[in-house]
This record gives sequence, structure tokens and C-alpha cells, in this order.
Amino acid sequence: MTQGQRETTGTWEPTPTQVVAQRVRELRTRHGWSAQALADRCADAGMPHLVRDVLANLEAGRRETVTIDEVMVLAYVLDVAPVDLFVPPSTDVEHHKYGRVDVAGYRVTPTSTVTPLSSVRGFVVGAHPLHGMDERRYRIERPDEASAPSAADVLAYLQSLQPKGDDDGQR
Repeated sequence: MTQGQRETTGTWEPTPTQVVAQRVRELRTRHGWSAQALADRCADAGMPHLVRDVLANLEAGRRETVTIDEVMVLAYVLDVAPVDLFVPPSTDVEHHKYGRVDVAGYRVTPTSTVTPLSSVRGFVVGAHPLHGMDERRYRIERPDEASAPSAADVLAYLQSLQPKGDDDGQR
């Protein structure tokens, strides 16, 4: 079985490229487009090298990589957020035309599989780091969140503004 192929029963730990390939096929089919129609739309969006054969090879698992630029164009043309190409929409089970396959995890790196898929989706959209990452560094690199005070910080600040009472409980 090649890297792009899946068993028709059992479990599957997809790579990001495998998920993108599957999602592109699902969305293209849902739109009622041929691979050529998708290729034409990609060319119109400025990515003329995504020809029918390249897209067919991606969808069939014969193409092992997809670039960020390609994912952005595909998401734009297919009218979805990039995260919806990276992460399967279901958190439990992946359905495809060959049967029902449990998604056992998502291979974030060649040696690291993450479950549940909702954790991967949260990571991809920037909601939280994955287990094993340095959360402090992760938050620092998100300046919009790093500069915002936490709820606990806001509460502590508000409490510090309240007048202090005497020992007899009067304020």
C-alpha cells in the first residue's frame, strides 16, 4: 500500500497532505466540478501549474506534498477556510467512497500523531498549542493574545483598585 492509499476498514493516521487531498476531492465533487474545472479556476486565481494532472495526482495520493501557496489558492477557489483543507471536518470518523475508516489521529510530524482531531483544529487556527509544545513561547509568538490580559489578571487588577478596609471591617 502506498503512502496515499488507505485501507477500507480499520484506522487511518493521515498526513496533512493526505487530508488536503481528500478534502479537495470532497469539495470539488460537492461543487460538481471536474478536475479540469478546478484546474481552470486555480489558473484564474494565479496558480496555472495546478493543472488537471497535478490535481488528479494529489487527490489519488500520488503527490506527496502540497505547498502553502497551493493550499491558499485551493481554499480560495473552493470557498473554504484553509483550516478546512488541513483538518478533517469530523472529530471521530472519516467517511470516504471506499467505506468507513476510523481516524486514529493526525500526523502533525512524521513522528508525532495527535488526537483528538479537535486539538489539531485548535492548533491550526491558533487557539492553543499542542501537547509537548512550550506554551509560554507559543503565547509570546501570538502578540495579539500575549498582550491581552487574562481574566485572572483583570480580576486581580480590579481587586487592587478597591479601597482597603480598617481592621474593624469598615471601609
